[in-house]
Amino acid sequence: MPTRAMRHGHAYSKRLVEQLATDPSLNIDPAAGVARLSLQHYNSTDELALTCEALDEVL
Repeated sequence: MPTRAMRHGHAYSKRLVEQLATDPSLNIDPAAGVARLSLQHYNSTDELALTCEALDEVL
């Protein structure tokens, strides 16, 4: 099964997330951080399309 992962937090870039959080148009909560999506070279284009569709729904 292909590896997919979604995590949240500062992804080892805490100062960057805190700086980005100062821009109200980005709507970033520095305590929650940002989302990071990981795909691998063996993910299919169908899996990528499904991921994009899901992101379109929530964003």
